[in-house]
Amino acid sequence: MAAELNYLVDARHLDVKSMAVVGALPWLGATIGLVTGGTLNDLLAKKLGNALLAHKSIIGVGLLGAALCIVSASRATSATTAVTLIACASLLAFLTPQTCWVLVQDIVPPDRVGTAGGFVHFLANLAGIASPGLTGYIVQYGGGYGVAFASAAGLAALGATFVMLLIRGDHAPRDDGSSRVDARDYRQT
Repeated sequence: MAAELNYLVDARHLDVKSMAVVGALPWLGATIGLVTGGTLNDLLAKKLGNALLAHKSIIGVGLLGAALCIVSASRATSATTAVTLIACASLLAFLTPQTCWVLVQDIVPPDRVGTAGGFVHFLANLAGIASPGLTGYIVQYGGGYGVAFASAAGLAALGATFVMLLIRGDHAPRDDGSSRVDARDYRQT
């Protein structure tokens, strides 16, 4: 999210005083996304009767929506529009982390959930470490914020596509309404 905030200062010419308030809005969006993502997933799973479809839908809508918002923010004609789109991108992107964790718990055999979860977190943290440097490099040498934002959007869309196409299987919720299923259900297709 640092790149988006730098974008508001560099490209939209917001001053430090404005950023004290405006800079909090993407984080507010992220907080709302984190608080509501799991709840939305649970409600959607119950409504659909298919937790896997709910997981994939939340991740797909969250990542694709964030991708669309961040590309739109880079092309926005006003700072207000850019800030709103960045906050929306943050909200949508942050709907997904808890659903990703539930998805790992659902599709990985129970005796390997810790290892798989640790590996997923390792990859996520690696991305978090590498992305500021890569984004800064792209902004400075690779075509500016538009290219950096398009790259981030492309990665988000690729992630959503992988989840939608590669994670397959039939899923029926347990009697207690929870989303935990036997991992064998996912290996049949």
